[in-house]
Amino acid sequence: MLPNRAEREASVVKQVVRLTVNLTVNEGQIETFNSIAKAMTEVTNAEPGTLGYEWFADSDGKRFTLLETYEDTAAIEAHFMGAAVQ
Repeated sequence: MLPNRAEREASVVKQVVRLTVNLTVNEGQIETFNSIAKAMTEVTNAEPGTLGYEWFADSDGKRFTLLETYEDTAAIEAHFMGAAVQ
């Protein structure tokens, strides 16, 4: 017997999507970067499907790593089309 639609949908496994972004901020741009990063974090954390949006600073204060975590590919696609990225 073939599974019904509910059984098929229940068997689909959603995969969490994680992105790691590394960047270096140009000399004299740290204040601007901090402002933009704060705004992006606030907007992204309010988006459905966002599980985490965390910034980490290197000891030199110029290099940063952003760890983005989304519940599935649909959530990250929505993020890329949303206000935080545009």
